[in-house]
Formats: sequence, C-alpha cells, structure tokens
Amino acid sequence: MATLYENQSNYREAKQLYEKALSIMTENGEKRGEGECYNRLSTLFVSLGEYAEAKKYRTKALASKKQIGDRKGEATSYGNLGSVFYFVGEIHQS
Repeated sequence: MATLYENQSNYREAKQLYEKALSIMTENGEKRGEGECYNRLSTLFVSLGEYAEAKKYRTKALASKKQIGDRKGEATSYGNLGSVFYFVGEIHQS
C-alpha cells in the first residue's frame, strides 16, 4: 500500500505506512524487512529532495544489510548511498 501511495506522490501517507512497517519489522527482529523499509524511506526522501534524511536512512539500510550478511544488498546500499552523496555534491565521500 505504501508503494502505491508513493507512486501516486502521496508521500505523507507512504511515509506513515513505511514507518509503521519499519516499527513492526524492528519489533519482530526481521532484519531483512527492516533494511528494505529503510531503503524505501530513503527513496521517498530522495523524491522529496530531503537528502539529509535520505542519507540517514540509506546509512541504516547499509548497516542492516551488513548485519545479516546480505552482500548483494550491501552493494546496492553502497550505490544508493553514493547517489545521495552525488545529489548533495559530496562526491568525495565513501
């Protein structure tokens, strides 16, 4: 449902649902789902041009992927984080 709202540019509703999903995933210890929620929230913040928030959530997604040993997800998270650095002109960051 959150993705549907996001695709319709209803960002407030999408954010609320992603945050609710994140809370449930965290409460249940579902690290993979938690990482995906962080990714979705970060994408939402990129769409809104709120790059500091996007950076925060992409960093959390990366940490989550590392914690569960998801190397493919970790690589994707590095790429996603790199895009935020690019958007804010911090291309020298790693």
